Amino acid sequence: MKATGIVLLLLTLASCHTPTEKWLDGMSDYQSVKGKSLTLEIMKIKPVKEDTTAITYKIRLYPGKEWMENYTGHQKTGLFYSMDSCFVLRTATASYSPDMVQPVNNGIAGCYEYLLSFGIVKAMKHRQLQLVYTDKYIDGKPYQIILNR
Repeated sequence: MKATGIVLLLLTLASCHTPTEKWLDGMSDYQSVKGKSLTLEIMKIKPVKEDTTAITYKIRLYPGKEWMENYTGHQKTGLFYSMDSCFVLRTATASYSPDMVQPVNNGIAGCYEYLLSFGIVKAMKHRQLQLVYTDKYIDGKPYQIILNR
């Protein structure tokens, strides 16, 4: 009887979520925003259960057909290697640069993909978070996506 009670107590404790885990669960799993010259998609990468130190997203950029036909080698190289300063997480009071921006060769024609990882800080929690992509190569415009559901 005592062992059954201990097992039930351990199962109950194991199923509890920390406040940070609940906050991460409330982040958007998928969103997209479409502009005249490009489409931006974001997809949340589910963290390992105990990892509450970072939020990671897969980002896909689809430039418009006209840009793809007229782009230069410099612009293409920039979309692969110079994207570090294009992404930020923004709250009402602060902006956070990514800890990692990794281009991904995904094999999809006309698509540029990146992995972004942001370290979670206490000031981010319980605030509205926006992922802001400021384009440098296609149309020069900022694109904003609210991450909190």
